[in-house]
Amino acid sequence: MFTESGLSARKFLGGLVGGTIAGAALGIAAHLVHKPDFGKGAMIGAGAVLVLFILSAALGARRPAAARVMLGIKDERERAISVRAGADAALAMFGVGLIVTIAGLWNIPPLLPGGAVLIGGEAAFAVSLLIRLRRS
Repeated sequence: MFTESGLSARKFLGGLVGGTIAGAALGIAAHLVHKPDFGKGAMIGAGAVLVLFILSAALGARRPAAARVMLGIKDERERAISVRAGADAALAMFGVGLIVTIAGLWNIPPLLPGGAVLIGGEAAFAVSLLIRLRRS
């Protein structure tokens, strides 16, 4: 299943177990130094990364080109596609940043603009990459 995309089952399980241990260790360490909010955030972030890791491995089993791009093992065509997807993401981040800056006139929470720009850019990159890989 994973060998077509360059990701062996051993590497997949190693990444999954290693990520779980690292996220749990960070959450426990934050709890021990009496920073429960930091610990909760670390656990939520680690959980989100692990879910995305599993989704990317599943995508790699179905679409080897997308897996090669995510793993950084790309040829010239896939590199050009990822550069164009990055340009699309930059344009989306500019648009989201402009909208959130205007929305800042209405006293939105201070962390919202950064999060909106980051998530908007990541989503635009992922969607653009998948569309461009599917077309070519």
